[in-house]
Amino acid sequence: MIDRQYTADKLSELRQKKGLTQAEAAKAIGVSLSAYNQYESGEKTPRDDIKLNIASLYDRSVQFLFFKKNTH
Repeated sequence: MIDRQYTADKLSELRQKKGLTQAEAAKAIGVSLSAYNQYESGEKTPRDDIKLNIASLYDRSVQFLFFKKNTH
């Protein structure tokens, strides 16, 4: 199951490490600034095609970005 807060934290961290603004990240993955902001705040989860764009932008797997490992 997708953990929105985990994903939100990862997106924010990776975007900042890459030196991008939210607007630049949104443009790079083909969504509006509003949509990107919702992903990074944990309000919404992107569609599968956008998940792939985000994974490509940050050079990470979809699994890493959207699915928190169980630590049980």
